[in-house]
Amino acid sequence: MKKNKPAKAEKTKAVLTDRVAGNLTYSQLCRHLGKPHLYIHAIKSRLKLHEPEKRAGYDSRYVAFLQTVVALRTLGVEMDEIADLFEIEKKLLCLLKVNTLTRAPVWYLAQCRPGTAAGRLLLTHYPIRRLVTENTVQPHFDFGTQADELFSADEMGEDARAVLRLYRQHLGVITARVKAELPVLKETVRWVHRKRLV
Repeated sequence: MKKNKPAKAEKTKAVLTDRVAGNLTYSQLCRHLGKPHLYIHAIKSRLKLHEPEKRAGYDSRYVAFLQTVVALRTLGVEMDEIADLFEIEKKLLCLLKVNTLTRAPVWYLAQCRPGTAAGRLLLTHYPIRRLVTENTVQPHFDFGTQADELFSADEMGEDARAVLRLYRQHLGVITARVKAELPVLKETVRWVHRKRLV
């Protein structure tokens, strides 16, 4: 009499891609990020992220933001450091009146997309290189049709530059931590392959 072989445990793999076809459910979001539900829930709670309606799901901007956070956590950046940087970014964007361009509860994710090009904030991916520098604030950066009336260098100049300097300080700490952790992560991957664990 043949014995039935035990069923193999079903493997779940992260969808390691920047492409998101349509909005994701919470389960799809976690699978896409390669992390369990509680891990992602802890991130959203710590950062006080707005929870979209269940039928709406998580769009590509929300996913791109969380991908950045998960990557930073993987590289050893503390959650408190990420939360502090996030608050600084939102403060800077409020000083630039970006929050008035949309009524969306996650207005700070309007420019969030996969990858972070030079000149964009690390978490929210907002392009600010041409808008604020160490010495000047440009009042007419094209964030939308209302840009000319929203940005006033006199109103936000010094405060915005001060917050930008604070942002750069925090970013420097995070960058140093990532650079220190990256060789360790690379060696860990080589170790995994040597041990044939994957």
